Amino acid sequence: MAFQLFVPAAVFHAAEAVEAFNQFGSNETTASIPAILLVDQKQRSLIQRAHLASHRVILALPLRVRELRATLVKLLASETPAGSS
Repeated sequence: MAFQLFVPAAVFHAAEAVEAFNQFGSNETTASIPAILLVDQKQRSLIQRAHLASHRVILALPLRVRELRATLVKLLASETPAGSS
C-alpha cells in the first residue's frame, strides 16, 4: 500500500491561505486529496470561510506535533490507495 504525501512549501497571508485551501478543494484534480489548513484560533472569520470535509480539516495554531501526526495518520488511513477501488 503506497501513499503519496504532498506538502506544499508555500506560505500565504491568512486570507490567501483560506482562498488557496478552498480552491484546492474545489478543483476537480485536487478535490479528493486530503488537506490541512493551519489557522490561528483567533482568526474566526477565516475558519468560518474554509470549506471543510472529512478529508479537509483545520488545525489551530499553536500546534503540537502530536496533533499534526494524529491528523495526518487519520487522513491517510481514510484515503483509498490508487487502483484499489
